[in-house]
Amino acid sequence: MAAGTYLAGKVTAAAEAVVAGEPGALDGPVAELTGWVRAHAAQFPHVDWHYVLRLAEEAGAAAAKLAA
Repeated sequence: MAAGTYLAGKVTAAAEAVVAGEPGALDGPVAELTGWVRAHAAQFPHVDWHYVLRLAEEAGAAAAKLAA
């Protein structure tokens, strides 16, 4: 879970960069986090990852709205 926490921190920092005027800053970190969630969802199907995956996928759109 430490890797997931680290990636979530990268997404948070990237969201701050988007608000500061760097519109593409979230692309890489969101893709990394989404990939991590999907990999863990496949490995641990008994855990409900749907909500976390949806949040990761919506992060880019939310940051774009904040930056506007």
